[in-house]
Amino acid sequence: MILLHDAANEIVRAGLEAVEYGSWPKVSTVDHDFIPGYLVKTERFHHEIWGGWGLILIADRGSQDRLHTISEVAYPVAPILADHRARLLSGARDQQTGPEERELGSAEIDELRSRLADLEARLSTVIGSRTWRMTTPLRRVAARLRG
Repeated sequence: MILLHDAANEIVRAGLEAVEYGSWPKVSTVDHDFIPGYLVKTERFHHEIWGGWGLILIADRGSQDRLHTISEVAYPVAPILADHRARLLSGARDQQTGPEERELGSAEIDELRSRLADLEARLSTVIGSRTWRMTTPLRRVAARLRG
């Protein structure tokens, strides 16, 4: 077992993601977010992503199965933290805008709400149609075939 510290940091993470783990036959599992990192809110390292522990499992005789990476089945935490930081910083900039710009934003929101209501009405029409009800058994079979 190999533990990787500061795996959430963007520079460290780039190095970890550059490794071709599949070329090492004894590596069986890789999880860069075994223990997720955090976004720093204090003054020193403000809005930097740090912490986090990655995990690499080594098989004694080599892996009989293919390499298992957690990122194949789960969203990696580091990019989510980076996105959250971008939203925080964007929110800080939004608070510095004037009232005219905020009104423009609410007009856009009203337009989106109107479009959503229109789409919901159209969907309701489709779902309430006779054709939709007649094809229900076919959709159920198709869903079962897809698994």
